[in-house]
Amino acid sequence: MLLWAALFLIIIAISALLAYQSMKDYEQKPTSAGIPYSLFLIKNPQALLKVIDLLHEALLKEGHLIAFERLFKGSQSALVVYGPRNLLLRLSPDLNLLELEEYAKVDPSQVVAWEVGTKDQVSFHLDKFNVFEGLPSLQPGEQFWWQIVLQPTKGPLWPNLNSKRKILDLVGKDKTYLLNLQKMFTSHPQLKEIAVRKNQQKTFQAQIRAVLVSFDSKRRENVSGQLANLANGKLVKLPKPFTSEQILDLYNQRSKSHPQGLILTSEEVLKLTGVVKD
Repeated sequence: MLLWAALFLIIIAISALLAYQSMKDYEQKPTSAGIPYSLFLIKNPQALLKVIDLLHEALLKEGHLIAFERLFKGSQSALVVYGPRNLLLRLSPDLNLLELEEYAKVDPSQVVAWEVGTKDQVSFHLDKFNVFEGLPSLQPGEQFWWQIVLQPTKGPLWPNLNSKRKILDLVGKDKTYLLNLQKMFTSHPQLKEIAVRKNQQKTFQAQIRAVLVSFDSKRRENVSGQLANLANGKLVKLPKPFTSEQILDLYNQRSKSHPQGLILTSEEVLKLTGVVKD
């Protein structure tokens, strides 16, 4: 019995290592572009409403990634951005940027880190929610970091949304996703209007990571459990076989490690960074 248990643990460890290596093979790092990247505090986050589409166009043209990070410490919160230095400096008059030193170099033993995704993409894109509403209180010295790595894309959220063909022919191969979309449009016609509006916005492939820093292991367990379901359960912890230390490493690199990630519109980026609320 002990032999089988040992073999099972070895298999799990090898599987996790192979999965992590596979993820690293797909990894895109901002600094691999060969241009200087910098970290800035955004002192005027509301200006993102004005510049988010300009940012999308510049990143798409130059082929670069960018990361927005909402940081919580105790009762305080701030929004920072990590991106191409020269591009961000051009936007500084609007965003009122302040260059920062790296903050994310912490003891991995004091960290719980995870990746974030959606249970239901249809309701995520069409329902109203405030991502940081009802966050658990943090004690002095505790921190919560929320990172969104973005890669601009050319296409709309739902290609051919207005086509006269059947909806099952429109958006891809996931039949459950499409049937849910069709059902929501049938029962709630007003949602079609939201879909059409979002389809006119710029889009990004996104990867979301969350990090909780606490000296107290029980607090890390309890608080991370509360943070694992945000936006009324629309954003959830993904069941990935990676350790917190591995995800923290990817967080520090601001890398995008999935070839196909969650697609966000410009409006959704602003919502998920806490700049706008429903």
